[in-house]
Amino acid sequence: MKKLKRLIAKITVVLTASFSLTVTACKEKTIAIDEYPQAVQTVEDDEDLIKENTSDTQNESESQNRALTDAQLKALLDSPDPFEKGTFSFNIKCIPYYMAKKYQDHPEIIMNAMAYIEAVYNQDSEFEMPPEDVLDIEGYIHAMELAEMANPMVSAVRLDTEDFIHYKVVYLPQYIAVQNEETGFIDIMPAEAEDQDEAKKVIGDFVDYVCETVNKNVSADDSDIEKARAVYEALANDIGIVDLEKYTDPTIIYSDDMEELANRRTIVEGTLDKKLDQMEIARLYRFILSQLNIECYAVQASGTYYKQDDEKLDAFMKDAYLNYWNVVVADGKAYNCDLFYEIAILDTQRNENPNATADMTYFGMSDETRKKSFNVSKSSLKTLNTYMFEDQPSDVIIPECLEDYHRE
Repeated sequence: MKKLKRLIAKITVVLTASFSLTVTACKEKTIAIDEYPQAVQTVEDDEDLIKENTSDTQNESESQNRALTDAQLKALLDSPDPFEKGTFSFNIKCIPYYMAKKYQDHPEIIMNAMAYIEAVYNQDSEFEMPPEDVLDIEGYIHAMELAEMANPMVSAVRLDTEDFIHYKVVYLPQYIAVQNEETGFIDIMPAEAEDQDEAKKVIGDFVDYVCETVNKNVSADDSDIEKARAVYEALANDIGIVDLEKYTDPTIIYSDDMEELANRRTIVEGTLDKKLDQMEIARLYRFILSQLNIECYAVQASGTYYKQDDEKLDAFMKDAYLNYWNVVVADGKAYNCDLFYEIAILDTQRNENPNATADMTYFGMSDETRKKSFNVSKSSLKTLNTYMFEDQPSDVIIPECLEDYHRE
């Protein structure tokens, strides 16, 4: 069976020219004499070389001039009080600081990510980027990655562009999976999309779900930890898990069924269907807490799992390479929160008692308590991997969780 990164199906940019995936605009070009044949250069050659080097220097200077200070980055990402109008209001451009930080020297990537999110929220069919924020192919991939990880709505679209200025938004895109006999790999090709008016409604329904979840369970007067607990409990009682007996590592698709591979549903559709996988649960919880201006990390790590007396969960975790959960920072303290374990066990309990509710066993755990169910390999702990750049190390420091949360 083939391993396929999910984002392969997402990056289907329509290009009219070939682009290099190596960024050169921000690197000074050096020229060694021994790289050139010993020949007499014409005046025209000299002029071309001067123009090329001058252009590179200008691009580097422009990039340095646009770099943001810490204060400027925080101001750009500053979020209003979500309860400013009395009830919860959805923050269109919410991007966590720790996600945007690595693009501090390239704010055009952040600006593109915000534009992608806003276009999807507004259910736009097309949009344009201003000339000063136009990206190359690698910049686009980073911006799309940032937008998708910051806001699950972007996972439900494909952006097509020929020039990285004019974009067409395709909602709930469809794909055809074709076995490439020459390479042996699976090629994912765009197919005719669903009715776009109906597909756009899914975005609106997702926004409504988030707003209703918050407004029904969270009060503006709650402390951050109370808000985090309320959202955790609401999701635990409302969201189910995809069939664990058929479930695989969410970073990889394993399938012999080409049609299933091409049309796997998005996190937005999964939320509305009330069925999510382990990674998606961590992403959804992180997203809603970020909307509430609560610092939250979706994290992953390898480690040792200890049985929790749940047959399906124990069987799944026995073979799982990574575990995914959240670290919530609220009221000055950090806590481990594992919604996946919570929901998996609740699903089993509901087989005997359909009215069972979450017992909150895995909310607000210290690192020591976390070890009772999963002993983390510290060297592997990092923020949840993104799809395209999965093998890159994370430079985000995950806060230590020193004590358990005890509800007063």
